[in-house]
Amino acid sequence: MGNRTAAEAKQDYVSVMGDELGSIFNELQQRVVWLHWIWGEYVELFGNKSSRVDLLNSTAPFFFRVVHDALWESTILTVAKLTDPPSSSGMPNLTISRLPKLIVEKDLQRDIEEQIEKTKSDSKFCRDWRNRALAHFNLEFALDSKTNPLEEATRAKLNIAVYSISTVINTILSYYSGGTIGFGGQIDSHRGAIGLLHVINNGLKFAADRSKRLQSGDFSADDIGRVDI
Repeated sequence: MGNRTAAEAKQDYVSVMGDELGSIFNELQQRVVWLHWIWGEYVELFGNKSSRVDLLNSTAPFFFRVVHDALWESTILTVAKLTDPPSSSGMPNLTISRLPKLIVEKDLQRDIEEQIEKTKSDSKFCRDWRNRALAHFNLEFALDSKTNPLEEATRAKLNIAVYSISTVINTILSYYSGGTIGFGGQIDSHRGAIGLLHVINNGLKFAADRSKRLQSGDFSADDIGRVDI
């Protein structure tokens, strides 16, 4: 469907899917795109090369632990919300579980129902983490986590859950438009994790060269003192 504004994208979905399905699908796919971006940044920083983790730990280990946990928890929370029931406590949710009843084509409806059941199974651990540790501090778990531990959450399991959600979105999109969304694309290198890693790496090299100049006595005024950032 090419490059479109948000309004144009929504209108395209509505025109081929109908108003209700198209509107909800549009909102869901935007959140799935964002989910992939957040997860992709986490993977680039912490799940790609051990040398990158070493680089981050050599600069600001506490700060990057905060970043690590924030990206990890944001991914788990988003997966949990996207795979929630259609309603909770009488309030409607924006979730992939809302999609099947809006699909009138029976074959597609059955396919999506099966995919959603798989996705809910793949992501069950995310909802456990959300319910007992992230969205709420479950008292029994907090006082004695060994008695009823959280379901295991690993990078591999979270990766499966993220891509399982995108399969649901792309199956529907392919049926109605013949195309799919290329989930998992990287943020522009100068604006995301890769750009940050290069800046840190260059900064460490500059700091090492500056230290050598100071030790040798061959330094300039720029080498002395801190810059007021």
